[in-house]
Amino acid sequence: KSMKETDLAPKLEMIQALHRQAKEGKTFKDLAPRLASFQRSLQRHRRTTVSLPAITETGRAILEQLVSDLKNYQLTELSDTQLELLLTQLANEDPAVRFGEATLLFNGSLANDLLTKDQLRHAMNTLKKWGILFDHIEEPINKGAVRRVSAVTGLASLLYADRAGYFFVTKADLSDLIDRVALGMLWEHDNRGYVNRLGWIQLFGEYTVLVGELCRRRELVRGEKVFLMATYLVAYRQLKAPLIMGEADEGADFLIEMMNQHPVYRRYFMVFLRDWQRDLQQERPQSEQGWHQVFNYRRLMQALLMSADLPEIIARQITNQSNQDEQ
Repeated sequence: KSMKETDLAPKLEMIQALHRQAKEGKTFKDLAPRLASFQRSLQRHRRTTVSLPAITETGRAILEQLVSDLKNYQLTELSDTQLELLLTQLANEDPAVRFGEATLLFNGSLANDLLTKDQLRHAMNTLKKWGILFDHIEEPINKGAVRRVSAVTGLASLLYADRAGYFFVTKADLSDLIDRVALGMLWEHDNRGYVNRLGWIQLFGEYTVLVGELCRRRELVRGEKVFLMATYLVAYRQLKAPLIMGEADEGADFLIEMMNQHPVYRRYFMVFLRDWQRDLQQERPQSEQGWHQVFNYRRLMQALLMSADLPEIIARQITNQSNQDEQ
């Protein structure tokens, strides 16, 4: 693996410290600037070889048989070996295997109650491993994104299933997931949506779904949700490529759900928004990336304004600002 655990430890410690302080309600004011400066410290490395899983004819036959059993309501359980095959093939670069078989089976086994608690825990522990969730994240755009996004999506499905009645996720799991998700959102820089031959990547959109799932957990205190919301906003704000495949709509859904959960999230968003608007007003971009950031901002604001559930005070702050810009 290109990235050693030792490289990750200090990054994780930084995130854990910010998480802890937010949880105790200490750092709302300087939370975003601190997350942003931490993000700037995440270095990139040169490209190394990415290897995604191949599948044998036998493996393919097993998956096809399982899919057929699932569709005919004949699938009642998965063996540990079958689950392992499925978890590995979630990262197959061929969309027919990844979506048409592995993801279909994974979601089907969650929906139909086919996995034991041990298997559910094993799936979660597998997908949140560094070598999977952050596979080649620190390198230029690469197809390791397939493995990373399959982990992000799989973890969101597991959290959803847990909330729907499996109850296998512990408080310690959630705390650990918050740290990994925060680090992943800040570090991720692959903004591709649909990619020919690989199918959907859309990492940022999938992270938004995952962060939304975490924020629906009753076990999280408000400070932790503010921490996740701030991380999402900092990550969104700095993205250097255009988000044009629905990511802003996902973002608006997440933010509005948060703002209607409790006034503290509304207040936090207002503070972040005013800073963002002030900075956008002060500097006219001189680069392509800078203009992408302006238009990503506009897309998110438009998506927010489209919703009937957006708090009135936030709508006014968005529209007043754009009126001032045009004068």
